[in-house]
Amino acid sequence: MAASKVNRAERALIDSLMDVYAQQTSHISLFKDQLLMAISNATRLTQHIHSIRSRLKDPTHLKDKIARKLLKCKAEGIAFDLTPENLLVKVNDLAGVRVLHLYTRQIREIDKALREIFAESQYRVCLSNQSHR
Repeated sequence: MAASKVNRAERALIDSLMDVYAQQTSHISLFKDQLLMAISNATRLTQHIHSIRSRLKDPTHLKDKIARKLLKCKAEGIAFDLTPENLLVKVNDLAGVRVLHLYTRQIREIDKALREIFAESQYRVCLSNQSHR
């Protein structure tokens, strides 16, 4: 576990980040559930998908991820930019909704339907190469 290599001050920072996650878990879960409902109720989308799965980030996995990022920044001599104030913006996988489909030809219609759902719900979509990891 990467967390065993962090010093006391770094451990305190990680703990403060984990406290924010614990305090915001109900809000993150609500967001996930609202997105899941919007996707599940979109008849234009459901005709193209096989199933939908969702999850919240496991706190242990989040703690390990934060520790790894902190150690990587320290090793590379760059600033660790996660703070309790920006955790929910910088970490982009605190919740996830996975849409499964059977045929590659379905992806265009799925993409179009998802974009419409996101626009209607006013969700901002970041492409993976633009996201903060």
